[in-house]
Amino acid sequence: MIDKAPGPTSLDYELRSLEEILGADNSRDFQYHLPVSPDDLLTRGILHRAGRAGFYYWMKHNSGILNWNDPGFKFSPIKKKIALGLQLICDMINAEKGKLLRFENQPDHWEIITLPCPKNGETSPVTDSNYLAGFVQEFTSWAGLGKFYRVTITKSQPDNSVCCRICIDKKPIDF
Repeated sequence: MIDKAPGPTSLDYELRSLEEILGADNSRDFQYHLPVSPDDLLTRGILHRAGRAGFYYWMKHNSGILNWNDPGFKFSPIKKKIALGLQLICDMINAEKGKLLRFENQPDHWEIITLPCPKNGETSPVTDSNYLAGFVQEFTSWAGLGKFYRVTITKSQPDNSVCCRICIDKKPIDF
């Protein structure tokens, strides 16, 4: 088992994804300094990329429960598969971290709404909207047979009961 590094990361897939992107020593430094500069463009980009890597670690760790190889899921229409998968991801992260995410299936996009973080002030990459945006973007690409889906993040005001909204367009970007 990997020792818990100083800073906000507590789950194995979060730590492993940061280590993949930055290396072990640099990921510890990054986690330690994350609360200081969470809105820095470089920090946001690293978290987004780590989220993309983290999806595969998370999926491998949870492969026994996901049933994403079952024909009922595997051969579903892509939009249905993505909606089911996003709901399951939110449910599982909520079970791991507490009630943090709400999934909504809108007509032209999927939306993940992050709810206020726990009062104890602890954060982790998966509670960061940039990490989560990368995580779900990689899932949609995986479930969408390699197509790329645009993801946008909208932050809310501090007095709002919602921290941010992550919107994933239902129409993939054509290259």
